[in-house]
Amino acid sequence: MDNTTEQIVEDQKQMLSTVYDRTNAYNTIIFLVGYTGFFSLWVLVKDEISTKQMLWSAIFICISLLSLVFFEVYKMSYSAWMI
Repeated sequence: MDNTTEQIVEDQKQMLSTVYDRTNAYNTIIFLVGYTGFFSLWVLVKDEISTKQMLWSAIFICISLLSLVFFEVYKMSYSAWMI
């Protein structure tokens, strides 16, 4: 490869890396805001809801958190395999 081709390849790698990093940071912020909002709301209404509603909320947030963890592990494994 000549010098120009190598530079194009390096620029493409840098661009893809930047896009991936920014997308990952954006997703992390969205998840953080979502879970923070849920727990903030839960603290505000926990005295107003029944025990059954609180239990269902806890079950659903656990399912959500487990799904997030499994998805992130899958994404990490898939990205490592693709690279």
